[in-house]
Amino acid sequence: MMNARISVTEAAARMGITPQALRMGLRHGRFPFGTAVKMERRWVYYISRERFERWMSGADLVAAGGERG
Repeated sequence: MMNARISVTEAAARMGITPQALRMGLRHGRFPFGTAVKMERRWVYYISRERFERWMSGADLVAAGGERG
């Protein structure tokens, strides 16, 4: 069974950006495949593996009928 989550490090590497750039994008709602939650003293990040894979493959664009960017 596929893990429901993907790490920030793995996702960033596959996207060709730094983990910090991905974290900032998640904090500002720039990516539809994950979220960032501010806890008491730190941020917690969740990236859905299924949604990430769909976004990376462009499958989300077919369903939406639009362009990413």
